Amino acid sequence: EFDREKDLTKWGHNASEGDTAAGWSAEIGNFGSPTDTPALHVRLNNLTSWDQKTMSLSGRGYKSVGFYARGSDKTTEISVEIRESDGARWYAVVPLTTEWRYVVLGPEDFTYWPYDTTATDRGGMEDRVNIKNAVSLNVGLSLSFNSVEAGPQEYWLDNFCMLNYEK
Repeated sequence: EFDREKDLTKWGHNASEGDTAAGWSAEIGNFGSPTDTPALHVRLNNLTSWDQKTMSLSGRGYKSVGFYARGSDKTTEISVEIRESDGARWYAVVPLTTEWRYVVLGPEDFTYWPYDTTATDRGGMEDRVNIKNAVSLNVGLSLSFNSVEAGPQEYWLDNFCMLNYEK
């Protein structure tokens, strides 16, 4: 559930074009979530590379990520990125439809992203994201990860949470 007063400040914004060039907006409201609670609606007027909502994490031993999501007709997937304490970056691509669906992502759902990282000796065949070592989480769109077109995009999220159980 997204609380109108505190959750928009808890989530930061990271975009290739800065905060205003892509013409983005985020609002919390009643958008028909299955939980019947306020949800987050993100609208991008012009996706040109990446645009993500970001959250710092405290490394409390989480094992998976869970949330409800849906997209517009044009936004058929989003990405979730986790950065570990050693700097390793991992991403998962989540298919979306125009209907709400519940998603749980475990370590096996993430792919190593070797760019802009300080991690060494990571990303090998047997390596997996260690969600309990996550220091930040990004969710949104990236033309590097997602099969969406540049231009207008929108998606909705609800009950985004870190889970203490395996997928």
